[in-house]
Amino acid sequence: MTMLKTKMQKKREQRGLATVKPTKKYDEVSNKIRKLLSATAQTFIPELAEALKDDWFPTMHHKDLQNNKGLRDEMRDKILNDWSSESPYSHAKDNIWNDRTILWFLPKWLKNPNKQGESATEHANLMNEAKIAKKIAISEREKQKLQQLVDELPDDVIVPDEGEGNEKAEKEQKFWETAQEIGVAEYGETGKSRRELVGDIMGNAYKLFAALTNNMSPPTPSSDILVDYIRPSREFRKGLMLETDRTKRVYLHNILHYVSVALEDMIEIIDEIEKKQ
Repeated sequence: MTMLKTKMQKKREQRGLATVKPTKKYDEVSNKIRKLLSATAQTFIPELAEALKDDWFPTMHHKDLQNNKGLRDEMRDKILNDWSSESPYSHAKDNIWNDRTILWFLPKWLKNPNKQGESATEHANLMNEAKIAKKIAISEREKQKLQQLVDELPDDVIVPDEGEGNEKAEKEQKFWETAQEIGVAEYGETGKSRRELVGDIMGNAYKLFAALTNNMSPPTPSSDILVDYIRPSREFRKGLMLETDRTKRVYLHNILHYVSVALEDMIEIIDEIEKKQ
């Protein structure tokens, strides 16, 4: 893969992307976005939980729900599946929160009540979480202002799903031509763009490698995969499978086999293309 990396570096240099320049103005806008996203999560994730409680369990008290693991898990799964960008079940393309953010801002009655902080480590973790929560918290007045801002925005501010809208054919054609050019139009019948597909492959490959090697960082071209990553984490994988029921082990065995076949073929394709260039 060293040859591939060298060619990619040359291409980046040719496009002028290898030059590192300060991005002060860009960073300022980025900070504004992060502030808004955090404020939005604090405001609307608890509201999602309350709304779901009113829809599903309107007569139950929060304490009763907190003490019912089955109902608690069902509600959390619904919110995570619908709103996490990491969820394999969500079809929304504009999800902006990850699992950790959603779990962080869920109301206390929807979190695990068994987390008491009995050990010194657990107590320290709880104290640290409390400090962070206090530091990042926005006031109720600020939440109300954000709510008001959202209420005053028109409904059509949301990017429409495919098939919605009344744009003229020529405008739509021009949009897709531009999208094709920059790689964000749908590729084949996947419902995703080239950019999304390549990003999914890379992102999920890193996640899978991390999950299989006990969350180790991705290897470098000079790494010895077997010595540095596979052997040291073998007991971790073995223990994980010993604690997993047989039905799930069989299913995991089959799906990993399918993935390994697809990965081998994808690596061959990349090697073939690189040899021709």
